[in-house]
Amino acid sequence: MEHSGNTKKILVISPTPTHPHSAGNRARIHSLMTSMLSLGHEVHFLHIEKEAGDRGAMRACWGDRYHPVPYRPPANLPARARRKICKWLGSEGQYRYGIDEWYDPSANGFIRALAARVGFDAVIVEYVFFSRALDCFGGAVLKLLDTHDVFTDRHRRYLAEGKRPLWFSASGREEARGLGRADVVIAIQDNEARYFRGITRRRVITVGHVVPLDETRGNGAEAPGMLYVGSGNEINVHAANYFIDGILPEVRKHIPSAILTVAGGVCDRLTDTPGVRLLGQVEDLAPLYRAAAIVVNPILFGTGLKIKTVEALGFGRPLVTTPAGAEGLEGMAGKAFVMAGTESAFSSAVVTLLSDLQARRTLAANARECAADWNRRCLSELAAVLNTPSHVARG
Repeated sequence: MEHSGNTKKILVISPTPTHPHSAGNRARIHSLMTSMLSLGHEVHFLHIEKEAGDRGAMRACWGDRYHPVPYRPPANLPARARRKICKWLGSEGQYRYGIDEWYDPSANGFIRALAARVGFDAVIVEYVFFSRALDCFGGAVLKLLDTHDVFTDRHRRYLAEGKRPLWFSASGREEARGLGRADVVIAIQDNEARYFRGITRRRVITVGHVVPLDETRGNGAEAPGMLYVGSGNEINVHAANYFIDGILPEVRKHIPSAILTVAGGVCDRLTDTPGVRLLGQVEDLAPLYRAAAIVVNPILFGTGLKIKTVEALGFGRPLVTTPAGAEGLEGMAGKAFVMAGTESAFSSAVVTLLSDLQARRTLAANARECAADWNRRCLSELAAVLNTPSHVARG
C-alpha cells in the first residue's frame, strides 16, 4: 500500500511486550506497529512492563522510539476485599475486576512528559484495562483503543469448559466505561465489533491481525505431517490435549505414519505421546509451516481473533480448525480452511487432507488469496482511521 504522504507521530502504549514473539497478542502488537510503519508513520512503543519482555530485542527493533516504563501493581485493597467476599459467597464477582484495577497510575507522569517532548498526533492503547492512559492526552490527539478481546464476563467461557477462569474479566458496564475514553475503538474481528457497538457510542472499526505473506510453497506433500503452534496458556493446553487424546489416535488408525509437531510454550505443559513431536519454543516458525502438510488449530473456546489461524493462512497452509478457531473468519470457512465442530469431523477432515495432495494444494492456494485480501482490508481500515482528525472521529 502506498504511503499517505501525511506522516503521523503515533504512540503505542502496552502492558504486553512485542518481543519475544512467544504469544499471539505479542505478534498482534508487533504487526500493528509494523503496519503503521509501512504506511509511512513514525511509531513509538511505550511498554509499561506488566509483562516482562526482551528489552534488548525491542530496542534493536524500535531503536530510540522504544520507551520502557517499570510497572508497579496498584494496591486496590477494597477491590481485593470485595473479591474475597465474593469467593467466600461463591459469587461470580470473584472473577470480575474494575476496569482500572490493573493500571499503574504512576506511569502517567512518564506518558505526559514523553507526549510533551514528541508531540504525538495519535495514541493507541492496548487493552481496555489500560484505557486510563488515554486520559493523559488532550483533544487534539486522536485516541484509539486496540481491544484484542471482549472482556465482558470473559470468565464464563472458562467456567463453561470446567476450567478455572484466568486473566481479566469485567462487567459490561465497566468495559463500556473503558471504551468511552477512546475516540475510536479497534476490534480485532467483526463479531466483537458488533458487540462493542452495542455497549458504546464511540466509533468502532475492525482491524484484524495483518499477517506476513509467505510465497514459498511448502514441501510437506511427501510426509503426513501436522503442525500445531501455541503459547502455554490454558486455552492452548486444552486444545492440544483435545487433539492428542481424541483426534490423533483416530488419524493414526488410518495413517499410522502421521506425526503431530507441536511448537511454542504449550509444549512445556504436554507429556510425551506416540505420534507427537514436542519442539518447545522455536524462534523461526517459517520452516515448520513450510514443511507441514497441514496445520491444525483445535481450540475450543476463547475470545478475540485466533492469531494462529490467520498465521497459517498467511503461510498458505491447508488448515483444519474448530468453530472457535474460525471465530471472526467464518466467511472463509470451506474455502480458505476446513472447519470441524466435532472430534469425528475433525479427524475425518485431517485424514482426507493428508490423503489428498490436490485438495491440499487447492486449499493452500485459497488460503494465500484470502490472507492477501484480509491484509488489504485491514491496512485500508487502519490507514483511513489514522488520517481522521480527532474531532471528526469523536463525531
